Amino acid sequence: MLIWGRKDAFPGADGSTVTLTTGAVTTIPIYGADGNALTENGTGLKFINITTLGVINNNALVYSIKNPLSIIYNTTSPQDWYSNTDTHNNSLWLPSRKTNYDPCPSGWRLPSEEIWFDFLTNDKFPYYSQGVQQESSTGYYATNGRLYAQLTWFPISGCRPSISGLVSECGKTCYYWTATPLDNNSKYFALTFNKANIGEGGHRAGGLSVRCVQE
Repeated sequence: MLIWGRKDAFPGADGSTVTLTTGAVTTIPIYGADGNALTENGTGLKFINITTLGVINNNALVYSIKNPLSIIYNTTSPQDWYSNTDTHNNSLWLPSRKTNYDPCPSGWRLPSEEIWFDFLTNDKFPYYSQGVQQESSTGYYATNGRLYAQLTWFPISGCRPSISGLVSECGKTCYYWTATPLDNNSKYFALTFNKANIGEGGHRAGGLSVRCVQE
């Protein structure tokens, strides 16, 4: 999962741990060079509020580069990890070209918003639960997802909400970033979907999935 505008990815959900009634899940562990799992808020993944001393007042972008395993969350508007005001940085990811902060490999880049326009109809993007095409699901399943034009599978892998950074909604809702602003505040255009709806939009401090396109 990627926080909007950041280059380093964060682990998503361990699908085998999803509970069917609440969607609670364990994060995929991160291992050190010695082969041992790193602990959260220890030497591994960390969660830190943007208001914490040394983050926002020391330039959150610099902090994020020095601390690639730290998720900077924001509990209040504008829910941006880079800024706690209405002053945002729109150049970290760009819809027109690849930037230094683009997480995609060489020859690939983040998509612009029009890549998802054809996905916003149910007939081209049907929902599947436990391998069966249907309009509803009785629980949270890591195998849930949508199939685009009988060609490409999009799993419902959940997200990391901007107000906490913790993995949630696995098997229920999924989001895929683009590099295009949705409006003049903190949101960026993202494909969002669950068992009933297909929509758009995501806050910048949120951790969402990414599908790269060729340059």
